[in-house]
Amino acid sequence: MDNLWAAIAEDYKAARFALICPKHCDGWRMDADKGFYHLWKAYYAALTAGEKEPLLYARILMMMGFHQYHRQPYYYCLRHYYLPAKEQYQIAIEKGLSPTDKELEEMRLYTESLSYRYDCEAKPYDEQIAHIEGYEKLGDFSFYDSIVLFFSHDKNSISMKIGHDTGITAELRFEDIYDIEINSDPVTAWIDDFYCYPTFHDKSKFVFDIGYYRIICSHIKVISVSPIQH
Repeated sequence: MDNLWAAIAEDYKAARFALICPKHCDGWRMDADKGFYHLWKAYYAALTAGEKEPLLYARILMMMGFHQYHRQPYYYCLRHYYLPAKEQYQIAIEKGLSPTDKELEEMRLYTESLSYRYDCEAKPYDEQIAHIEGYEKLGDFSFYDSIVLFFSHDKNSISMKIGHDTGITAELRFEDIYDIEINSDPVTAWIDDFYCYPTFHDKSKFVFDIGYYRIICSHIKVISVSPIQH
């Protein structure tokens, strides 16, 4: 390992210590400022280095992906961190280096699950709405250019009414709820994105991702479709 990669290794070590609780270390406290300083320093030095230390570079990329996952779009993390990490692990193995089974499994799960999500979100609209029970009732209704008019839920189900700017409203019911995320004021956010597809880990559950709402459940049903009453 030359002087450049020795310095990169020291920054990576310092980042891990500041951001990830070491084993058998009493009184440890996370230091985000210090940790991200060393992580970004290690990443940029490794990225621009002419000759790579593939195993160390792969580990830096995986750490970047983990800490940027909720700060960057998932597809950015996939393309800039996880897929390059996969390539570097392969190079490392071909050179006789030995990444652990745990880190290879973590890399596999991130690359496969995020690639799966990317592929699902790229599928045609008609294929995505086909996961909704009774989707035939939707007719000319589209989830694009619509707005959520009503949203209510309990532990097991969700009711949602969505109005399209053509004057059509659709009422949906979600059953066997696994997870709900809402990241907006429910009465002001217009919908410009819509995705619906089976989850990566369990194909009996579905992701319904519409604007600022993301629901994971076992059943999505169209209850009714009708003109908006003024």
